[in-house]
Amino acid sequence: MNQSKLSFALDGKTLASGSRDGSVRVWDVETGACRHVLTGHEGEVTAVSMGGDGKTLASGSWDGSVRVWDVETGACRQVLTGHEREVTAVSMGGDGKTLASGSGDGSVRVWDVETGTCRHVLTDHEREVTAVSMGGDGKTLASGSGDRSVRVWDVETGTCRQVLTGHEREVTAVSMGGDGKTLASGSGDRSVRVWDVETGACRQVLTGHEGDVTAVSMGGDGKTLASGSWDRSVRVWDVETGACKQVLTGQERVVTGVSMGEDGKTLASGSWDGSVRVWDVETGACRHVLTGHKGLVTAVSMGGDGKTLASGSWDRSVRVWDVETGACRHVLTDHEREVTAVSMGGDGKTLASGSWDRSVRVWDVETGTCRHVLTGHKGDVTAVSMGGDGKTLASGSRDRSVRVWDVETGTCRHVLTGHEGDVTAVSMGGDGKTLASGSQDGSVRVWDVETGTYRQVLTGHEREVTAVSMGGDGKTLASADSHSCWVWSLADDGNCWLLRHDRSSFERSLQCFGAQIAQEGLPQNVRQLFEAKGAVVMEASPAVTERAQQALSPQASWWRRLRRIFSF
Repeated sequence: MNQSKLSFALDGKTLASGSRDGSVRVWDVETGACRHVLTGHEGEVTAVSMGGDGKTLASGSWDGSVRVWDVETGACRQVLTGHEREVTAVSMGGDGKTLASGSGDGSVRVWDVETGTCRHVLTDHEREVTAVSMGGDGKTLASGSGDRSVRVWDVETGTCRQVLTGHEREVTAVSMGGDGKTLASGSGDRSVRVWDVETGACRQVLTGHEGDVTAVSMGGDGKTLASGSWDRSVRVWDVETGACKQVLTGQERVVTGVSMGEDGKTLASGSWDGSVRVWDVETGACRHVLTGHKGLVTAVSMGGDGKTLASGSWDRSVRVWDVETGACRHVLTDHEREVTAVSMGGDGKTLASGSWDRSVRVWDVETGTCRHVLTGHKGDVTAVSMGGDGKTLASGSRDRSVRVWDVETGTCRHVLTGHEGDVTAVSMGGDGKTLASGSQDGSVRVWDVETGTYRQVLTGHEREVTAVSMGGDGKTLASADSHSCWVWSLADDGNCWLLRHDRSSFERSLQCFGAQIAQEGLPQNVRQLFEAKGAVVMEASPAVTERAQQALSPQASWWRRLRRIFSF
């Protein structure tokens, strides 16, 4: 299947794009609507690849990881680690069961998608691996490298079948035809080469680009080939004759990725200008210009009904999305600096956002108007959280304080002090009566919202607390730092469950739905399950099940459901 920052599903109806802002977007090709924004990577997304059935998607990133996603739900199924440097390329086999990744560490890894295990580590390249592409049958794999060569591998055995040479500079892109018999490669020498996979012979040398070739993609029938370049153009080639059929222009910066639909009739191109363009291959007409990637997404929050989603970004905007259609309903742009936090009320009608401009803004979700600008913090606002009834709002700041606001009037009801470091996270219980805050001082504080007094100081974290989340009933609290997650019972029994792992980056996003503990981007030994309502529940290994049950009330309906699904 094709590998690039863009990838089509076999039916040509779904397209995935990766961005410099660390996100992956899933698009409806027919309407141009964005169906999902997938976040979790901690660096630029360098490559995406869809499985042949269109149900599974892989992405690689500068953070050194490969993520496997469920296209239908947007859930992250696997986080694959092992590469010692940035992942530069990913490619899935046509059956969606096998995945290849290339890296700046000079290796190619072959993965079992279902289990997340690494089947082979291929290390024959003498420099960084820049591109990988698997044949449609999943039996053959091609890789390109800074060593100017293309290698063809047997996926089953991990042996190298061919070493293809001829490019005069680094190989930047490779793409195999659906039948696995034809291979295209692009290079910094501005040429595209077409190879016979069986014999290793070069069938065509395609020239015409005026800059380095950055991407290549073959149609499923192996008859049509597309290439993108630093010259900002996309070229469509006839593989048999070597003739250039179309030169597509319109992208304002370097073309970073191209992907052809399996029928060879539709082509997508991505660029540093932040757009994705969908083209009609036959006529050369641009059918859609897909936009939305403009800056790092820093925060997301779902309305209680699961129908509306808000996102905040370093581009200083807040976007309100329709979850069902993927359409952007509002772009809210009043903040003067980066947006760091967003939180929606339980009814989905009110939205709060915090920013480095030290303000909190309260928005009407239906109209997109700003109802209040809340000021008073003397440092950047780092966190916001709305109560379930949408009447009370909490904000945390680098000034080490937490403020409690009346959403209706915009007045500040309490200024809560006591933390000895920046406040990094806040979370209100569903009833709006209890509030938790986390800090760089390593503590979590539990506050009474009505009186403004603190009820408990929870200690145990050995480093900065990066996330807190309260259960809807206000009786359970989760807190995380970069190495551990603590689940606290706020009832008199004082039970506490500690989950540790050895990864150095623990995601900074926790949400609770009632007693459900949710977390994005968990390490490989903790899986996620997305329910129909959009909630995420956490499944730990059976070894900690008994302790988890004691801490989180095994009578809870969500826990019984989780046990049934995973057969604990």
